Amino acid sequence: MSRKTYTVTVIATLAVMLTSLLLPVAVNAGVPIVGDDIRDDYALINGVLDTDKYALYPYEAKAITIGLSKYGELIDEENRVGLEYAGERDPFAPPAGTGPAPGLIPMKKWIQGWHINITYNHYSWGRRNVWAVALFADLSEYGGPWIRVDDSYGATTATIEAEEDPRDPGLALDDNGDVVGVDLEYGGRKTNGSVVTEPLKVLYNGPRRFIAMCVNHIYDMNDEGVKEPLVDVVFTIIFNKVKKEVIILKDIKITISKYVVDDIEIDPPDKPTVTVKALVIQFSDRCEWDLGSSPYYTSYAHWYFDLPTAYDEDWTLTPTLPPYWSFPGANPGARDGSQPGSPGTFDVAQIISDDGEYVGWAAYWPSPSDWSVDGAGEWWESLDADDDHPVDGTTEPWLAPLTIGEWDFALTMEPTETGWFVGNRQFRGVTVYGVTDRNNADDLDGNGVDIPGRSNVLDREVLFQLDEIFNPQDLWAVAHKETERHVLFEYDTDCTIVLVPPAIPPDVADWYAYCSFAERVIDLTTDTLLVRDVDYTLSDDGRVIELDPAYEGHDIKVLWSSIRQVEKVDLLTIVGGVLIYRLSHWPVAEDKPVFVIDITDPEYPVVVPSDAYSIDEDGFITFDNETYEIFDGDKIKVIYDVDLGRYEWVVVGTGLDPDHKARNIDSAGAAMVAAAFKNKNMEIGLSGLDIQDLQVVPQVMAGSGTTWTGYYYDPESDKRVALRDDWCTYWPVASSNMIAVGGPGVNMLTYYFNEFTDAFWANPEFADSSIASSLYALTCWNIQTLDPETEQYVIDPSLKAYYADYPDTGYAVIATYKDINGTIGVVVWGLWGRDTYYAAQWLHGDAERGIPPGLVQLQDAPRGITAIVLEIDYSEDIEHPTFTVVECLGTISETLWTHGEEDKGGIHDP
Repeated sequence: MSRKTYTVTVIATLAVMLTSLLLPVAVNAGVPIVGDDIRDDYALINGVLDTDKYALYPYEAKAITIGLSKYGELIDEENRVGLEYAGERDPFAPPAGTGPAPGLIPMKKWIQGWHINITYNHYSWGRRNVWAVALFADLSEYGGPWIRVDDSYGATTATIEAEEDPRDPGLALDDNGDVVGVDLEYGGRKTNGSVVTEPLKVLYNGPRRFIAMCVNHIYDMNDEGVKEPLVDVVFTIIFNKVKKEVIILKDIKITISKYVVDDIEIDPPDKPTVTVKALVIQFSDRCEWDLGSSPYYTSYAHWYFDLPTAYDEDWTLTPTLPPYWSFPGANPGARDGSQPGSPGTFDVAQIISDDGEYVGWAAYWPSPSDWSVDGAGEWWESLDADDDHPVDGTTEPWLAPLTIGEWDFALTMEPTETGWFVGNRQFRGVTVYGVTDRNNADDLDGNGVDIPGRSNVLDREVLFQLDEIFNPQDLWAVAHKETERHVLFEYDTDCTIVLVPPAIPPDVADWYAYCSFAERVIDLTTDTLLVRDVDYTLSDDGRVIELDPAYEGHDIKVLWSSIRQVEKVDLLTIVGGVLIYRLSHWPVAEDKPVFVIDITDPEYPVVVPSDAYSIDEDGFITFDNETYEIFDGDKIKVIYDVDLGRYEWVVVGTGLDPDHKARNIDSAGAAMVAAAFKNKNMEIGLSGLDIQDLQVVPQVMAGSGTTWTGYYYDPESDKRVALRDDWCTYWPVASSNMIAVGGPGVNMLTYYFNEFTDAFWANPEFADSSIASSLYALTCWNIQTLDPETEQYVIDPSLKAYYADYPDTGYAVIATYKDINGTIGVVVWGLWGRDTYYAAQWLHGDAERGIPPGLVQLQDAPRGITAIVLEIDYSEDIEHPTFTVVECLGTISETLWTHGEEDKGGIHDP
């Protein structure tokens, strides 16, 4: 990845080029959010779902509050908060609220964090095994500094190096990782090597998004105190404040120097032994769940395997090791592998409180090598293949489930592939922790929470929350839009509402699921979201809503999606004997006939037999010359139906606010964006503005006035903004399909979605100075560089930051997100106005210059890409720049997209 330096050049034409991002630059990084508490060692961050405006979310609008430490534990020691749900439960730091820890679960027994075990051969020191744990507690004490355990310190439980483990006391380390302690002590952070932890780095704390980075440098240390760098453990904490979960990207980066790592043998049972220079690593998340009710805090637990995800083997550099790998003569080291594979999968541990009121979850990507829901006996050690791998408790409910998800992998200094072995400089694992009310979750062993015919059931809200991460609204779906959104108001209802056109049938659109395009029915009389099959029914064909008689006479609003089909005609000319052609308006509608007619002789057209061609799922028609012979120059007409999708809105900024002044250049770009979607067989409903204009035209943001201050929840302390419910009685806004053109500084609709997209503008009002004003590629892997002065590896979050380099280089984003109200947003913006314009041109294409429409390219994009970053090169011809897709980002990783002969994006790990 190239990183550009932003240079301000004061010239007369500069103001014309400015786009939405050039707001006043903050001197200090970030604006404190009321109620948050951020320190060098710990932080407490409040969710905002309970005070937000997501009336269409089909679950309870309750918020979580997260605590975290600089070590990467999800516990704030000072505030005694872990993963607190609505002030009601906190499974990591019980009880919820400010009360003291329970007698059954004192703080010294709060286990939450990570464990790493590194084995390698040192050129001089021989076979080495280095471990480190940051688990907040060790059953004897909690918190504290890093402690080094060594057999030479005289602890009773370790007399030789092989017996050292995290249960032992040790001597404290200072901030440089050197031993300074004199007396043996216990605590929550231990190693038998050395660890240096950086202060907690908050990268962004905006209205609805929080991002922080925790960095731990792991060293080997011999008896003489000589240290060798091994790996950096880097956590990126991503908290969408209107969700009930937190994402942690867990990057393990190799940092070894020359002449350290010697050959080591890895021996799977069904594969050849390989000999490589590698660090063999077992890395795991460990978490004790005290979710149950007071005074016993007991819970049920079950492990769910292999849930599908878009994020497969193409989204990683380093897969996990194969099952039952081992060092020659040693115990096998993993029960499962190699992951991620094809297809991609993730695992989930679900915890249900003993009273059946709450559900917690830990999701792991890729699917772990080893697992446990009852790891109390192994909290201190890595799991091997021969260890128990319980997916349920022995007796349920119990105090307390302790979940372990462990990945086994090998890191090498250079990309290494030999036989079955794949090693690289970095491994990424992802964990998602969450808590919510129990909806339909069940546990087969749950005597107190069972339902008739009980079984192990993942809660539907858990699936909703996780699908947004692992199976998100993506750019492929943007290019394949098939639905339209409608609104209807019925006043003084007689309880029967006819929908024209019909809604997507109920057996297709799951009312509770993410991305299902299900209908929403609101009782305006009581301001209540009604629930399908509880308050009303939707007919099997989607045409009729029947309300419960209790709602007779009420005023009702209905939002729904429909699918409209239209006929398309392609004219093909056979050239060079080629028998495979791409249809223009793929995908073809299901269950509709296709007519293929040979019109080479227009006087005598011939219907081509249906067995003489086939149309595959990617929209390619292939002719079979054995059944019906086709020659060069033949002309073929293909008549077929397609689903006609619609984006209800294309929105630009008004430009009336002098601090957020949009330019005409955004409107010029919006014209090309609208044309691109029309050319791709999608309708555009209306164009509109973000906020109020001096004249009455459609606006999509909730509020009033011609400046942004009239739209913030609180201009001084809460800069959230919200969408209007509707523009009028037949054009919905919230839950519709929307396109925003122009950056987050001048288009408030882009500003709204900027809090959610995976490439975003690091607004200096909310961002740390290291990334402020950049286009930030959140899930890119590029975080480590070699410091030329110290010749040591350092973690630098700004490596993922893109800045415009005027006049030669610009950057732009095309991204999508579907919010929890069901609103789909597509944003197109650049760091400068010209970047926005040319990103729109890329999306539209330029036939005269041979640039294919970007929107057509996106129909072939790998699933899971939610944002791309375009690099726009003006250096050769400022009027005709060239384009490179430098980032293909998803919600948890990035990928290389090979499209024809062009490589787009990639996994960036220098």
